[in-house]
Amino acid sequence: MSPLMSILIPAYGMHGNGAQMLNRALGSIFDQELNKTLRSGGVEVVVSDHSSTGVLRKTCRESRPPSGFSLKYYVNNDGTNSASSNLNFAFSRSGGSLVKILFQDDFLVSRRALTEVFEAFLIDDDKHWLVSGSTHTRDGLDYFGDIVPEYHDEIHLGRNTISSPSVLAVRRSAWQNFDPKLRWLLDVEVYKALHASYGPPIVLSAVHVANGLGDHQVTAQGIPPARLLLEKVRVGSRHGPGGYAVAQIEIKALARKYARKWTKKALSATKHVLSQPH
Repeated sequence: MSPLMSILIPAYGMHGNGAQMLNRALGSIFDQELNKTLRSGGVEVVVSDHSSTGVLRKTCRESRPPSGFSLKYYVNNDGTNSASSNLNFAFSRSGGSLVKILFQDDFLVSRRALTEVFEAFLIDDDKHWLVSGSTHTRDGLDYFGDIVPEYHDEIHLGRNTISSPSVLAVRRSAWQNFDPKLRWLLDVEVYKALHASYGPPIVLSAVHVANGLGDHQVTAQGIPPARLLLEKVRVGSRHGPGGYAVAQIEIKALARKYARKWTKKALSATKHVLSQPH
């Protein structure tokens, strides 16, 4: 029998931090207080592993899911270094009627998070996707920057007012594959696609997820402007206002940004010259 809910964890080595992060995420899941229906129907956790060391396999083997939970581990050699590919693979190995994402370096901070997600879908049975509140942490102890998700029509172009994919849950029939060619806009593009297909999400303001911040993150290395521009053109071509229009807007914005930067430098240099004794 298929489980009521699947939790997808796209995993990788994470520069040596993978096992620690995965263990934290799994612990937060297995510590959940499930209501009677959800516990009876079952929650499966699907880990899709892009690493090659076997460390994450060992972590999963040593995990002891409590009653109501199961854990499935898969090696995924396809689309290495693509979170989108890893997520899509994990979904293909899942069977839950509801599907929730939890990135490896994120974790659940509310012990009733899964129950509240499940019950929200029961109440709003005409809704197909859900986003919940989130916060941020660097050490797993101190939290900051709480976010209540909010959708807007240009979210696919990069101003993310919802947060990471870890706040997202969908009905299985509404799943949208993540685009493997997107690295920075993979989540906001899916939010746009879900809204276009199914309308507004259920929004739970309660903080369910902590987004783990650190040097292991893709965004911690900085976002190359040219790569980000290409991604915006890609999603703009798919969801509007068109690739050419997006390119024009972004190039003008970059021009203004660098013009301000060089103007500031020129003024600073001029002040320095004028301040020198003659």
